[in-house]
Amino acid sequence: MTTFFTRRTALGVAVAGALSALTACASDIRPLADSTGSASPSASASASVASGLPSSGKSYKGPMKFDSYEKTGEYVPASATNPAENMPKPVPPANMKEHSVDGAYAFLSFWLASLNYLMMTGNPAPIEHIYYNGYGWEKYQSTIKLYASGAGWVYGTETPYIVELLTDAPREVPGSDNTRFIWEGYSYMDPKMMRHYRNQPEKATSADESKKRVARFRLEYKDGKWELSSAA
Repeated sequence: MTTFFTRRTALGVAVAGALSALTACASDIRPLADSTGSASPSASASASVASGLPSSGKSYKGPMKFDSYEKTGEYVPASATNPAENMPKPVPPANMKEHSVDGAYAFLSFWLASLNYLMMTGNPAPIEHIYYNGYGWEKYQSTIKLYASGAGWVYGTETPYIVELLTDAPREVPGSDNTRFIWEGYSYMDPKMMRHYRNQPEKATSADESKKRVARFRLEYKDGKWELSSAA
């Protein structure tokens, strides 16, 4: 699978090859979020209701939020001199497997929080709840090694990747019998994010990286749980 950002926004893999892992660690998002798409927010307005999915009626339109974290020790935010310490770890929400709008949002927001946690700590444990044990090392070993060696990290924000949903709920893929959905939004990098790399200049988020792009998150409900899927 390709990276979250287009090749032109990814850092090179030569001098700062390890550092590039800090911007390309979301190696599974592109098939799920087609950030090169040209759909407009107005085109997504009709997706305000998910056909057939139960819902509490809560609106999820806007920046994606997550509030289920485990805290251990005193949290010290990352800086230009040190990576984050004891960063709160996202834990799966209780309703993450519900076949509902709220369950779909809980799942998607946990995935995003886990991705950001990996970006900020090099720890893939939470995101393996989305996929499987060993997935982190298989897909993100450059990022894991970078943090393990102390050679580089991200600071300036706690949410390097930001998603803003364009509708209150996802829309059902026609003919899927309420099993596949598309939730559209904007995805972009936090303009405040900075990258530190040993013996290299600090690198700020570029204007291109922080530009909002339309993303289409494809969700599938299968075997009693939600999955991220590239199927439309």
